[in-house]
Amino acid sequence: MPPATWLLLVFYALAASVWTVWLWMTGLKTVPASRAGVFTIFLPLASATVGIVFLREAFTVLHAIAFALALAAVLLATWPTRDRA
Repeated sequence: MPPATWLLLVFYALAASVWTVWLWMTGLKTVPASRAGVFTIFLPLASATVGIVFLREAFTVLHAIAFALALAAVLLATWPTRDRA
């Protein structure tokens, strides 16, 4: 593999393991875990995006459908509700 690819892999490994964990733990101070758990869908979306953009993986219609469904799920799970009092 070219050195640039190795650099991207090291960057992604650090981002996925160190920075993400710090951001996650910091965010859990203010966001309930039941809502924060929904956002774990962004980890595989980020991985797929790195593969498509930087590693020149093929982007298919199935990828587009999966991305749309994942984002729709996050929107549905985090949509603000009205109190029925």
